[in-house]
Order: sequence, then structure tokens, then C-alpha cells
Amino acid sequence: MDYREVLRQELEKRKGTNPGYSLRAFARDLSLAPSTLSEILKCKSGLSQQKAVQIAPRLHLSAAEQDRFVVAVAAQHARTEVERRGSAARLRELSSRRRFEIMKLNAFEVVANWHHMALLELLRWKGSAPQDRRWLAAQLGITPVCVEEALERLRSVNLVRKVPAAEGEEERWEVTDEHTTTLDDVPSRAVRNCHRQILERAIAALEGQSVEEREISSLVMAVTRDQIPKAKRLIREFQDRFSQELQLSADSSADDVVALSVQFFSLLNSTRKV
Repeated sequence: MDYREVLRQELEKRKGTNPGYSLRAFARDLSLAPSTLSEILKCKSGLSQQKAVQIAPRLHLSAAEQDRFVVAVAAQHARTEVERRGSAARLRELSSRRRFEIMKLNAFEVVANWHHMALLELLRWKGSAPQDRRWLAAQLGITPVCVEEALERLRSVNLVRKVPAAEGEEERWEVTDEHTTTLDDVPSRAVRNCHRQILERAIAALEGQSVEEREISSLVMAVTRDQIPKAKRLIREFQDRFSQELQLSADSSADDVVALSVQFFSLLNSTRKV
């Protein structure tokens, strides 16, 4: 990761959405002197680690990308050779992890339709749920053929496997230990499509389910734009805790599959492009 290239790309991105945006404006937004930023982009000067920590959240990067940015700066400009070598090793580790996450995204693209994840959760009921294709299809409101196709797709990305049957019994599908995740804030048509499908089903639940069965609420508040990365981090931390608490208590007694969808976006009319 070349941290200077990250700065150049962010500058070009902002200029693309606002033709009047300049290097001087970028320097202002990063709390740097324009001459300092210019010297850094020309490789005539370096960014300090302290400054890297301060400006990383202002670059609209994910939490993981902010970490890589700061470590990339340290790999070039840490005070001692030992620190630079340690940071370079850490950067290689983070880059390797990023390739793994992208592979996970590729897997997700195969099973991006909402019913694949719902089907996985049905299979997690540790044998308490029937595996009859008609029953599974009825639970999700899809066809048995769609269930068969979904199971094969899930198997193709190692999310499920067939368990050999004992004598006189039928083969069963079993969820593997794999987890399908996507890189934070990665732009993907598959991810967007999946979110869209979940939102459409949330709208249907708003009309078709009682208030005892659902919880759909909104919070409107004023914030500063530099708080948005923090807000996203808090939402993701909540989702992790929420999932862990409910899954631990459900164990093998689950009798429903639910979705939690958190909407967080600007309500202001704007020409900013995502």
C-alpha cells in the first residue's frame, strides 16, 4: 500500500464530484498546509505517524483501510529501522488479510440473493428442522427447485456440505464452519442487490407483520460529517453483539429466521455520489 497513492486517489475522487475542489481545499480538509501536502504528493517529504492517525478518518476509508494507511506511513517514516521493519511486516499481514476478504466477497457474489443466507440459518437448527425441500421452500416462500439450486451454490463456495447417511436414512445438508463476509465498504453490485432485497422484505414486513413481530424504527439527528466513520463502527459493533447474544441463547431451539437491517444515511438533498 502506497499511502501517497491513497491521498492522490482521494483527491481525484473529490475533484470528480466537485469540479471546483482543489489541492488547497484538500489540504484544508486534512488540516495540512497546502505546501506540505504538495511536497508529500511529490515524494519530497513524508507524513508523520501522528498526522497519519489524525487524517486517516478524514479520507472516508473503512476502519481496516485506516489501519493499513497508518501502518503504511509507519513502514516508510518510523523513526528507527526496527520500527520501519516491524510496520512493513504488519502491512504485509494486513494486505494478506485483505486478499482473503476479497476472496470471501467473490464467494458472496455466488450466493448474494437473500434466500441463500436464510436457507443457511434454517440448516443451522442442528437437525431440529426438516430438510424436505418442499418444507424448506414453504418456509421461505420460494420453490423446491430454487432450494435445490441454492443448496448447490452454497456447496460450491464451501458454506454447506452433504453428510453421509447412515443405513436407512437420507443424506443431510450441514453448515460448515465457513462464514461469508465482505470487505468493509467495498463497492459491489452483488452486495447492493442483497441489501436491496432485504430492504424490500422489510417494507413487506412493515405492512404484513404485527408490531409484536417486528421492530422498525428511525432516529433523525444532526451530526458532523467526520463523525460518520465512528457511527458506522458503532453500528457494526452493535450488530456483532446482537448476533452473538441471540445465537448463544437460541442454540438448537430456534424456530424462526429473522433479519436485522440498519439504515444510516443522509436525508439532505445532495449531488454527492457514492
